[in-house]
Amino acid sequence: MHHAVYQSAIIYIEDRLDTSLPRKQAVERLRKAANKGAYSCPECHRLLRVRDGERGLFFAHNPGEACELQESNATYSHQTKREAQHHSVLREMIHEVLKNQEKIRPSLSVEFGYIAKAGQKWSHLPDIVMSHKGVETAISVLTNVDRMKDQKLVKKLRERNAYFKNKGLDTLWFIDVQEQVIDEKTRAIYLWESELDLSSKTPQDEAWDKLLLDLSEDTNQLFSVMSYLSPSPFLPSIDTRSLFYIHSMSESIEFSVHRFIADQKIAPFQAFAVNEGYRMNISTALSLQENLALHHEEQEAKEHEHFRALYEKRLQMWKAEQEFLQAAAQAAAEAETIARAEAHARYEAELQVIYEKARNEQIAYGTSKPMSYNGLKELLKVHLKMTQPEQMLLWTTYVGRQGLINFDRLWELAQQVTSFSAFEELLRKEPRHTKR
Repeated sequence: MHHAVYQSAIIYIEDRLDTSLPRKQAVERLRKAANKGAYSCPECHRLLRVRDGERGLFFAHNPGEACELQESNATYSHQTKREAQHHSVLREMIHEVLKNQEKIRPSLSVEFGYIAKAGQKWSHLPDIVMSHKGVETAISVLTNVDRMKDQKLVKKLRERNAYFKNKGLDTLWFIDVQEQVIDEKTRAIYLWESELDLSSKTPQDEAWDKLLLDLSEDTNQLFSVMSYLSPSPFLPSIDTRSLFYIHSMSESIEFSVHRFIADQKIAPFQAFAVNEGYRMNISTALSLQENLALHHEEQEAKEHEHFRALYEKRLQMWKAEQEFLQAAAQAAAEAETIARAEAHARYEAELQVIYEKARNEQIAYGTSKPMSYNGLKELLKVHLKMTQPEQMLLWTTYVGRQGLINFDRLWELAQQVTSFSAFEELLRKEPRHTKR
């Protein structure tokens, strides 16, 4: 295990190393202190030894003295084996800030998860358990996610969250900022599925919901005005959620909060960035009143004001653009109507030319000489846009096999329709012509 009781307080083993010495000497000094009884188990209070090996530096019971805490630590160590090396540093700093508030808040209790639940044989353990006014919260830190790990991790995290909730705990996750991907120009946040699952709904998110609904109840308009391109055909309702990222500094950590509306809930996961995100120091983020703050009150007000002003400015531009597009569409429709009229006039003129030609050749309807097939064909090319395959079909099927040889009659039928397929319907019903 990595924690022990030292002078009535629980300490982290790495914090006890004297950094002014070479590591080997510092470990040896720590080992000597342990041998003289400086460190004891938080659970069974037996003295602990110091071990340093492949698993790193850790406290261990004497042979035959292992207790339930060691079993709980084994479960936790296996669970966090996948995490990045700095995971333990982030965990310790969060624990320290929360633990310090116990002194001024009697209703607050903060402990490492594997210590708080030692002896209860939990299958999953949070990094930290915070109890405040009878409400327990499982606080965990997520690091070291990539595409392949995310696919395997999602199921484990869902199981872990469900397990904590079944045990009666609220859940709160902090995510290593290395996983953050935001396109500030398009207000798009790209997420791992695990990030989407670990988002939170806070009172500040509800305040954002109220603001957004006040500006526009139509998600499509909201996205359009803010120039966000949704990849999903089914736009979501307004439901703001939060992600909390951890930024590792040289000697401290900071938190940033990002509000978003989950959009595409299949890979690649994407969301609309409600705010630009802002940083706050750890003491601000983890200050406890009724609940953990997890926000900076003045900054939240500024972000609300900034979003409202930006939306209203862009809304005016968007409305002007819509009016322009509507006018352009109307102009295009009017131009299309004129073009169609002009095309119809050209068609009538072309058909008239063919009529005149047919009349001159004495093949038109009503002359002494009946219409020829060539005359019919020329008229049908213009009137029905008859193609070469359709010409062959007319000749072989309806003229040849069905015996429709009165071409004047066929032209009468053709003038009743506007397509060759409709012309065929009439031809199928037409009786055989025995005379021309």
